[in-house]
Amino acid sequence: MKTINNIIRKTVWAASAVLVMASCNDAWNDHYSINPDVPSKTIAEAIEGDDNYSKFVEVLSSTLVYDGNKKLAKTYLDLLNESQFFTIWLPSDNSISPERWEEYTMDIDDPKKDHKKIGEEFIKNHIAHFKHDVSAVTNEKIVMLSNKAFRSGHDNIDDVQYLKTNIRCVNGIIHEIDGELEYRPNIYEVLTKGESTWENFRKWFAKYTKMEIDTEKSIASGINQEGKMEYVDSVLVEKSILLDYFGKVNGEDSDFVVILPSPALFKEMYDSISGFFEYGSQIESRDSLQEYWTFRAMMTDMFFNMNPVINVAPNDSVVSTRFSIRERRTEPVPYHVYYKPKDAGGLFANIIDTIRCSNGSIYVVDQWPFEDSLTFRRPIKLEAENQRYDSKVVLQDKRIISSNVSVMDVTVTGKNDWSITYYMQDNLKGWYNVKIVFYAQNMTAASKPYSVAPTVSYRPDKELVELFNSIQYVNIRGRLVPTLVPFDVCTNNQKIDTLTVGPVNFGTCNYMTNSNRVEIALKCGASLKPNPDDYSWKIGIDCIILEPASEPAVSE
Repeated sequence: MKTINNIIRKTVWAASAVLVMASCNDAWNDHYSINPDVPSKTIAEAIEGDDNYSKFVEVLSSTLVYDGNKKLAKTYLDLLNESQFFTIWLPSDNSISPERWEEYTMDIDDPKKDHKKIGEEFIKNHIAHFKHDVSAVTNEKIVMLSNKAFRSGHDNIDDVQYLKTNIRCVNGIIHEIDGELEYRPNIYEVLTKGESTWENFRKWFAKYTKMEIDTEKSIASGINQEGKMEYVDSVLVEKSILLDYFGKVNGEDSDFVVILPSPALFKEMYDSISGFFEYGSQIESRDSLQEYWTFRAMMTDMFFNMNPVINVAPNDSVVSTRFSIRERRTEPVPYHVYYKPKDAGGLFANIIDTIRCSNGSIYVVDQWPFEDSLTFRRPIKLEAENQRYDSKVVLQDKRIISSNVSVMDVTVTGKNDWSITYYMQDNLKGWYNVKIVFYAQNMTAASKPYSVAPTVSYRPDKELVELFNSIQYVNIRGRLVPTLVPFDVCTNNQKIDTLTVGPVNFGTCNYMTNSNRVEIALKCGASLKPNPDDYSWKIGIDCIILEPASEPAVSE
């Protein structure tokens, strides 16, 4: 039995050896074969001997590679001869103008030759890492070494037709195209470095841009005595502190749409919106604040990330980069949402020009598609139980819950009246309706009137200015009550009442400052001794709202 097992084992070993040798021979023969289906050349070797690529090869062989800001001692042709795996899209010679070919093919030692620019904007714009085949079902977004992205289909890339595809090499794949891939700036580059059309945006972004070290591309030397990393070779990159607010429109991995006004429309809207951000003379940086918040207000909903995960049905509705699902759940108004954007009168309806960028498109419009009330002129709400106040009464810590509303319990001790003053921030210059939401306790429908006299004032400079002349009282039945006459709150403990004071005109902006404040003073105006069977002096205050309003019409 042992002898038989040895015979079987030797037979298996012999068969295995034959298979291994056959496999080695196949690999050996394939590597050195003249079979055109088996790659035997690098990309550099494949294109160097072909007359169809002579100009492109000349560019590759005379342009030095940069790693960040560091010039390397090798050309791009050397790079395509290495073991790294690339896919390259060969541009046709006739697609490049004679002037550009002259610039690209300058001698390698010519001091006028901009190796970095040629590499970034031309050569690396046609080369990508890894394998990117083309087939009948290809639909791929490819990021080139230039960090620019292009969409490849089965017969074209970025609308440039394929001539030959899938030419295999030992270190990559070659595709021939009937043209070239245009190096386009991304949206951030257009806004910050583009033509003079966008000079206003460029200057504004520049104020909030800083240079930072790219830790991945820089060469570290170690930790210094302060515990900070030091670098032998530092690569600096530009970073805008505004991108976190508007969305990272410098990224190449998303498709953005940006709506920008024409120069004439920009001036018109800037002049209009800046009027809401006029600060008082006591604020030294008022001009800078006005400029900053005007730009922020204008650009609130200009940016849209068209990633299908974010904007699932763009023909039905789109959301800007400022959209928040949490806010949408709590706000009754659909802020940052635009329905039927491509229909007549929709957000994308009045486009006069389209600028294609590497990470999306810029739509230029000559009609303003945004509403103040849905972008920056929003109501300001102050919850009574959560904010600062001064009072001449005892405010109970407990909260009354009625109809799912929390209110502050105002209680009188030893007196028949009460008063309380609330402070509000972040108003813009202009007209507001001041709404005070009450909940009166222990009252019946047959109760005598319960009066509350509000006063609205603000501090534009040092003096407290009371806005008596611009206050009108409107009761819940819509009747206009003369100025300075207390408003009658007639209610019961089953409902919330709203007292509207206004429209009130605030002469200065108080947005994002603590220099001046709006004061809402409330006082009980009832003079009759209360009948405990009808109502008490207790009252609940839910919230105070500054609601933007139009300037009232002047009666003739």
